[in-house]
Amino acid sequence: MKDEEIKSQMEKTTQINGSIISKIIKTIVVLGMFIFFLTHRSFYVAEHNDYYKKRIALVILMTFSSLFLIWTKKILNEKNKKTAAILLFISTPFVSFFALEYANIIKSRFLWHVVLDLGKKKCLLSVIILFEILLVFLVITNSYRWSAFLVSLIVCIFGTANYFVYTLRGIPILASDLSIAGTALNVAGQYEYHINYPVFILIFITIFWGIVLMKTGKIKAMKSRVRIGTALVSCLICCISIKALIFSNDFGVSLNTCNPHKSYKQSGSVLTFIKSIQLMQVEKPDSYSYGLAEKIAEEYPEDTENSATPNVIIMMDEAFSDLQSVGDFKTNKDVIPFYHSMKDNCIKGNMYVSSFGGKTANTEFEVLTGDSIGFFPPSATPYQIFVKHELPNLTTDLKKQGYRNTIGMHPFKSTSYNRKMVYELFGFDTRLYIDDFNGADTIRGFVSDHADVKRIIQEYETAKEKSDAPFFIHNVTMQNHSPYKNDPAKLGDVIKPEKGYDYNDVEVYLTLIHKSDQALEELVTYFENLDDPTVILFFGDHQPGLNEEFYTKLLGKPIDKMSDEELMQKYYTPYVIWANFDIEEKEMDISSNFLVPLMKQATGMKLTGYNQFLLRLQNELPIVTLNGYWDNNGKFYKLDDETSPYYDLIYQYSVLQYNHMFDSHNRLENFFN
Repeated sequence: MKDEEIKSQMEKTTQINGSIISKIIKTIVVLGMFIFFLTHRSFYVAEHNDYYKKRIALVILMTFSSLFLIWTKKILNEKNKKTAAILLFISTPFVSFFALEYANIIKSRFLWHVVLDLGKKKCLLSVIILFEILLVFLVITNSYRWSAFLVSLIVCIFGTANYFVYTLRGIPILASDLSIAGTALNVAGQYEYHINYPVFILIFITIFWGIVLMKTGKIKAMKSRVRIGTALVSCLICCISIKALIFSNDFGVSLNTCNPHKSYKQSGSVLTFIKSIQLMQVEKPDSYSYGLAEKIAEEYPEDTENSATPNVIIMMDEAFSDLQSVGDFKTNKDVIPFYHSMKDNCIKGNMYVSSFGGKTANTEFEVLTGDSIGFFPPSATPYQIFVKHELPNLTTDLKKQGYRNTIGMHPFKSTSYNRKMVYELFGFDTRLYIDDFNGADTIRGFVSDHADVKRIIQEYETAKEKSDAPFFIHNVTMQNHSPYKNDPAKLGDVIKPEKGYDYNDVEVYLTLIHKSDQALEELVTYFENLDDPTVILFFGDHQPGLNEEFYTKLLGKPIDKMSDEELMQKYYTPYVIWANFDIEEKEMDISSNFLVPLMKQATGMKLTGYNQFLLRLQNELPIVTLNGYWDNNGKFYKLDDETSPYYDLIYQYSVLQYNHMFDSHNRLENFFN
């Protein structure tokens, strides 16, 4: 009996000690949030003092309420606990929804403005979706408090992540971004993270709500038999509701693919994110068939005139762009003087892309395949979602023409945008990643463009020692990757923008691009002095994700006030096709999907049937991107504009691309290679 009493006493002591430790941890977290608030004056200091006094009052109220709940032993008796647990459970979707929308949309306004901005219908629909998810968690945990807390936590994580993603790249999270989560984590450590007051409140409300929920104690929600039935019903209802929202237009929820943040403001985070799931599905073009694709392809027979096989060097330079061509501002010296000086044996101009501030792999995909991101879901990254089998591309085409030891090179992690698998499926014989660059020069922790060029030359010389076969390397650089948070003076040879544009990140970025221009000069100078016929294709993948205030000044108006056509100013970069032999000089604007056919045509290389189709398309529509296209007269159209006189030509493009990407059993292999 004594042993049992001792054992019982020890268990009680352990529980008490565990409870005290738990209370201390919770207290530290709450006080930590309060101190964090006090140390960020921007959260509560402003000209409108009355408004900011309300912020201070809210934080103080949550702090002391949390501490009171943590250290008060009993607030509810056993009879009232279940009632309280159910009420808090039902309230959770409302609390989470309003906190989420305050953090991601309203910013610096009050919680009740969510209803005014979104409307009652969309608010209610969002809450219902969250409640259905809450029921699923209830079935899993069989606990009112834990299911409610998990939903609150997930909403908090989503809202915080969305804020950071939007801050860093100017585009909020869409469903297809989940496919590149691994790539995002690869570079996450390079950034500095700062939250604003609304996100702080989202996090603090989640902590406070968790403390409130835990005071209800352990209460089982349902018996086993009821739980099984509820599981089936709740999962079914949740799936039906989400599917209906995704595929129906009856709820007034639409997705602006050029400006997703507009959709977030009009429909809210919950509904917009769920609606974006629809964008992950690729549908066949209307009336698509293998026979139709074959009929279109027959108009572009095998090329029997061209046979040149020069060395091909592709250098896709991270975030390389000429921002002074986007907006008029001065710098202390020319940012890219060598590029501007290139005149002989080159074709150059602006290259329009489908990405801004990120998604490098989408530009890379368009260049290597000739396909357009415009026929994929707007936020999709084909490397991550759709490239699962061997796919005809520039590499496989050149290998059939006698190119040996084709190289895919990216001085960063092989997991970035799933390149390890994609480069294998694309047929690169040699694949070089960050582990192959030990000892290389770096800038801000990234392999420099100078080191990158040095490695290209080294690979060329090594290949030529082994064989006279034409050489091909496809290279994606890293030097200019965001963030641009460093001290510009430490980079040396600083480019200084004029007053009004002299933001730190802009200064860092321009200085980096200046160094890239010097690396381009090194590469061209080396091959300029060789007799071995060589063509260099150099271009930027997208414009940089700099601070929003800078882009507002650069473009003359806020981004959310711009039309789709005006937004195209954010979607072009410089390109140059240079050869160390005679080619016709031109200046022309194109889109990235036309770059390789143009290079092959200019240098007398053999054209695939697909290349010939793309050249015909480019002749009539020089720019075709996700955001729309221009004809030769400068008239802008959306890709889905059925009234366009070029709709049939765009439709043919979509048919051929579908055959290329998805109809692998009936693919027109000889047309694409």
